[in-house]
Amino acid sequence: MINSSQESIQQFLIQVAHNAQLREAIPAAALVWFCYETEWLMIFDNADDPDLDLWKFFPACSHGNIIITSRNKACIKYAPGNFYKVGEMSNEDSLSILLKASHRLNLLEDEHAAAKELVQELGYLALAIVQAGGYLHYNQHVKIDEYVENYKKDKLKYLAQVKIHNMDNYPLSVFATWDCSYQRLEKKAKEILILCSVLHYSKIPVKIFEQAWDILSQDSELEAQEIKETLNLFVKDGNWDDNILEEALDVLQNYSLVDISREGGALLNIHPLVHIWSYKSLSTAKQKKAQICAQQLFYCINKRERNYCDAVQRVAHLQELLKLVTEDTIVLKAGDAMGQIFQNAYMWDEAEKLQRQILMIYVEEFGGNHFNTINAMVNLAISLKESGKLQEAEGFEQEVLKARTEAFGSKHPETIRAMGNLATTLMEAGKLQEAEEFGQEVLKAMTAAFGSKHPETIRAMGNLAITLMEAGKLQEAEEFGQKVLKARTEVFGRKHPNTITAMENLAITLKKAGKLQEAEEFGQKVLKARTKAFGRKHPEIIRAMGNLAITLMEAGKLQDAEELEQEVLKARTEALGSSKLLEQTS
Repeated sequence: MINSSQESIQQFLIQVAHNAQLREAIPAAALVWFCYETEWLMIFDNADDPDLDLWKFFPACSHGNIIITSRNKACIKYAPGNFYKVGEMSNEDSLSILLKASHRLNLLEDEHAAAKELVQELGYLALAIVQAGGYLHYNQHVKIDEYVENYKKDKLKYLAQVKIHNMDNYPLSVFATWDCSYQRLEKKAKEILILCSVLHYSKIPVKIFEQAWDILSQDSELEAQEIKETLNLFVKDGNWDDNILEEALDVLQNYSLVDISREGGALLNIHPLVHIWSYKSLSTAKQKKAQICAQQLFYCINKRERNYCDAVQRVAHLQELLKLVTEDTIVLKAGDAMGQIFQNAYMWDEAEKLQRQILMIYVEEFGGNHFNTINAMVNLAISLKESGKLQEAEGFEQEVLKARTEAFGSKHPETIRAMGNLATTLMEAGKLQEAEEFGQEVLKAMTAAFGSKHPETIRAMGNLAITLMEAGKLQEAEEFGQKVLKARTEVFGRKHPNTITAMENLAITLKKAGKLQEAEEFGQKVLKARTKAFGRKHPEIIRAMGNLAITLMEAGKLQDAEELEQEVLKARTEALGSSKLLEQTS
């Protein structure tokens, strides 16, 4: 039975009754007839409809054989101990099916390579491969490499083509098959699929939907109406309801449109071709809404979660979204948040690229002196500085300082912070005298504005300590470093990241001062604390290992230093290209 449905199964059974010359040509009579036949095989093919009850079409006997093929996972209930899940085909099997369907068995080397590329492009999906093979068989003049090139240019056209000559009798195109499933979805399931269509197709953290709702429910003034409307579908009596979301995800899984994996939390995965279809099949208006919703989603979750691990998990989805977003659909406040996600993942080049676009739009819409424009400059300057583009970063920070001085006066916290950022950039550019002068001024202003134990004041003291160290004023640098460590321990506690950073900076100062035993002790503590907090692959861990290795080498502990350097090299190789931070040790 092809494309099993209530009607097609009933028609099939009526045909069986006719062929068996039964007294009544009705489905019930055919099912009774099966019970008196010794050998029979009944196949329910493509039984994808969740509303279809197959039990009533099973003959009431203990012999015979039944095979069910379905994309609906709920069909497991018919044979819970005897089912087989067909996963992604291998490259070899996919290639074999393509060549058989296209009737092209003796290929030259370049065509064989093109065939391998084609099955990869089609995500090793049998239906898509058979459809492509049928097209190539019907159009023998088209070379496989030409088909691949044309497919890449217009995937929608090729995946939506009506099947003409295929090796099977399945009547629907790839996209038409999913269209049939989509029409049966309720709104909640559709909205999840639409939102995910603008993210990367794999490892979408399910938790981000609830995280975004939590932020929205706590801050009603957030400008995120589109994503709020979507997430409201999963809210009951004013509270987030996991059960509603689970039901929507179950429906999507039952239609084999998504799959949920459990790797440190629920992750939503979509086949690459399903992902293409889920976006390409939308109207232009719905595509734009999906882009806006996803941007607002990132805007919300970045309000709270700003750590490295979360950022790394999100960047692939962010990159996929930014391929689609245009100047017409960019959400500026979300753009700032998305840039920060790249920064938190230490992806400075990607952050810079996005932040330049955001700054340009702010300047065009609000002018160069608007508060939002200045904030965009601050964000871009951070990325430029971390990328080593110090001259350009300094230029933006000079503009920020001038604008904030004019807007707020020289003693306003925003002006003082701008001065502190500029001081750090000057220090990294080797302009140590200017950096020290600004640093002293910032520390004095912060102390007057907030007091000596405020986190902003302590940070200013820490930055000044680093400047003094770079200037070779090691005794002063060490004294400031000790004060910073003591203050951060009192304010944040011994295990807080800010305290560990203070310890690391002090260790570097002690190393430069030749106090290698103390430097090593602090370096070991830093490495232990960061490993416990982040694991061995975090950029901060790699930097801590590199600094400790240098200290050990200078102390003459060459074997220990070499072992640690080997570990640093391995970690950097694995993370190559992800961060400028990994290319440097202090």
